[in-house]
Amino acid sequence: MPEAHKRLVVGLSPQMRGILGEEVLRRLAEAHPNVLVQFAEDTVDFTTRAAEADAVLISPPFAIPREWLASGARLRWVQAATAGVDFLLTPALRTAHHVAITSTKGPMGPLMAEHVVMLMLALARDLPGFLQDQAERRWRHMVDERPMAQLFEKTITILGVGAVGSNLARMCKAGFGMTVLG
Repeated sequence: MPEAHKRLVVGLSPQMRGILGEEVLRRLAEAHPNVLVQFAEDTVDFTTRAAEADAVLISPPFAIPREWLASGARLRWVQAATAGVDFLLTPALRTAHHVAITSTKGPMGPLMAEHVVMLMLALARDLPGFLQDQAERRWRHMVDERPMAQLFEKTITILGVGAVGSNLARMCKAGFGMTVLG
């Protein structure tokens, strides 16, 4: 490998690989002629490959060993494949000022907002109660035996209007005619 190449090692859980899809991963591998992209098969393979990486793209359960963060080490960029970076923030990484840490807050906004809407509907319609009744082979009449709420024209308060909050606000207004505070 010529010295001009930068090395990006990708360590993603099977779930995250599925979310991103093979097409996105293929495009990542071909994105720049001077960047060698290597995909780790597991955490052991990741640790071996990434020891000489300039950058890593990771999701849990992959982690950054302390020795990669020494001032003379090659690593300069850690990209989380998730919106949050909590799993990365070890004391060693927090003090490694020569290493940039970035996340995918923007691209995950619609996906996470859809997840929030799904959970709102599950709670409004008492999905946990339905599942418990089903497991107990009990069938209730919805109107008189199961309290349910609707989301239509309700008011929602959204704390934070980043990528997730702004997408959630748009979905709540357009899909349910909700009043959005926040």
